[in-house]
Amino acid sequence: PDDAAQFHRLAIAVFRQTGDRWKLAKSLGRLADALREDPAEAMASRREAIQILADFPDAKSRAIRSRLLAAIGDIG
Repeated sequence: PDDAAQFHRLAIAVFRQTGDRWKLAKSLGRLADALREDPAEAMASRREAIQILADFPDAKSRAIRSRLLAAIGDIG
């Protein structure tokens, strides 16, 4: 998990720099999944991803957003 989290953090930094919000949101969601040891950071990552995905009306984005919302519901 630590390697996965580090990989996703690197990807997030790149996508922030390039302005690729779709890939940023996906990477934030994946980081949250990898952060089993840090629920606060996982929650923050999920919330940011959910916020970004709200701007994407396609079915895939809605499905990812729904999954992230469900994860927050399970945790919260």
